[in-house]
Amino acid sequence: MLFFFFLRALCFSPGFKAAVGAIYTGTECALEAVRNERDWINSLFAGAAAGSLFGVRAQSPKIGFGCAAILGVAAVAVDLTGGHLVPPDSKSTEWHRAWTSPKAASDLHH
Repeated sequence: MLFFFFLRALCFSPGFKAAVGAIYTGTECALEAVRNERDWINSLFAGAAAGSLFGVRAQSPKIGFGCAAILGVAAVAVDLTGGHLVPPDSKSTEWHRAWTSPKAASDLHH
């Protein structure tokens, strides 16, 4: 049920998608400014904040917590891989460093 609600919310409301994007971006930027670090922790909390909007829309804490967890983990996965879900070159040392060190992953963004 959570999956179908997630898909329905993404497919039918451009304003809702804009709100999710705004919450994610705003939260990530605010955490970066407050913590003075750009790392995966910012992405985790930003994804969780954006995911919680699904629960607000459905008026269901279960959906809110579930979507917060899903979007938080997805944001960390994208952040740690440098924005690539498939390695551009599997022999790349830069790619290997990103997988083995969260600090190296954040350096890829700079």
